[in-house]
Amino acid sequence: MKKLFLFAAALAAVCTVQAQTQWGVKAGVDFTNYNVSAQGLSARINPGTKTGFFVGAVNNVWFCDKFGLQTELMYNYNGTRLGVSSDLATTVAGYMSLEGVKLENMSAGVAFHTLRLPIMFKFRPAEGLSIMAGPYLAFRVGTGIRFNSNVEDLMKAVDMPIDDLKGYGKDIINDNVAKFDVGAAMGVEYAFKSGFFIDLRYNISFLNSLKKDIDLSAINPDAEKMSWKDDVGIVPTLRYSAIQIGVGFRF
Repeated sequence: MKKLFLFAAALAAVCTVQAQTQWGVKAGVDFTNYNVSAQGLSARINPGTKTGFFVGAVNNVWFCDKFGLQTELMYNYNGTRLGVSSDLATTVAGYMSLEGVKLENMSAGVAFHTLRLPIMFKFRPAEGLSIMAGPYLAFRVGTGIRFNSNVEDLMKAVDMPIDDLKGYGKDIINDNVAKFDVGAAMGVEYAFKSGFFIDLRYNISFLNSLKKDIDLSAINPDAEKMSWKDDVGIVPTLRYSAIQIGVGFRF
């Protein structure tokens, strides 16, 4: 056992001496899903995939020929799509008589502006090819909402500015969806001798992004917070996952 520790220490020392550090930049496309499920219910809702992008800086350190570490700081524009079901549209139509307004096919795109810090441990089985995995930290710095034309027509019919609806929507999201996230990332990378590289990565969150309490103060300042579990009887979860394809260059 003592010899094993000595060998590991010697290997670590050699790797440290041979460490090579490279800085670089990276950008790419992001295909994001936010899955919704609830404790005690078999149903799972996928609001829809939204295509986004990311861009930022990378720092790559090879401790020795096979093992390395890559840290990144990325700005990530991602989100999800929300739609109104035909059943709900029919129900709403029963209460509202709005000539020329299409209640079906109403949808909204929710965009999140997020800073991500992946910490990827890398293994290089062959020249240029790397397998990587590790945790990430994320913090949402902004939220945006866009509605399709059918929603805009509805707001005109009820004489409500669409910007007011956007404001309510952003406030409700910011009050009920956590800004901080922790998860795992895994993927592969191929690096060319010229410095260019491409990678494919899968990200998944460890945390439930929905807060425990429902906060509707954005639309009713006097509304008290309600507990999902105690007042509604369910414990919903909102979990992020994404596939990312990136290209970059190391100097």
